[in-house]
Amino acid sequence: MDFNQRLKRLSAEKEPFKGDLARFIGVHYLQISRYEEKEATPFADLMTKVSNALCLPSDFLMSVSSDNLANSKLTDKELLN
Repeated sequence: MDFNQRLKRLSAEKEPFKGDLARFIGVHYLQISRYEEKEATPFADLMTKVSNALCLPSDFLMSVSSDNLANSKLTDKELLN
């Protein structure tokens, strides 16, 4: 699951979501829709604000796990650890 899919799922679970999140991170609420539709990706500083606003680790939002990294970038899992 990508960032946009996770954000869309969280948005569906919490209402009103886009306006509150947008105010918290300092963007227009339409920008949240752009993130959900994968028309835009937040910069690192906004990603941190999004994760703080949702009380979630950044890794969860970016779908980063050691297994994903090992499969996509490294062939030696011991090297990753």
